Amino acid sequence: MTLKNKKKIITLKNLYIEENQNLSFYTIRNKENDINKFINFLGVDHGKKIDIDLLRKFISEINNLYSKKSVLRIVSNLKSFFNFLVDKYYIKKNLLNEINNPKVEKTLPNIATLKDVQVADIQSLNP
Repeated sequence: MTLKNKKKIITLKNLYIEENQNLSFYTIRNKENDINKFINFLGVDHGKKIDIDLLRKFISEINNLYSKKSVLRIVSNLKSFFNFLVDKYYIKKNLLNEINNPKVEKTLPNIATLKDVQVADIQSLNP
């Protein structure tokens, strides 16, 4: 993928944001902020080819800074941006599709004990 110029990436980001104006303010803000995180990671004029190793390094760095859910959102927004670039023929392939999404820890729901159920039942009988 040859998006070597930071100005070009910023211009494409702005086009992407313009095409998503029908989304909520907060969704647009998050998409823009997440893409900006990647642009800032690239540096002023990185001159490097964007490849899987560079994308993995970015994901590794954001893993150290943000919660798992935030990392998942950032990666998802970048995938969406890169899909836009593929659809508009700016790049040939979305390399982020080759990287597995980070796993988010799931917590089990709290289950009411028998005592909790009995107390709730008694309370419902005595209004």
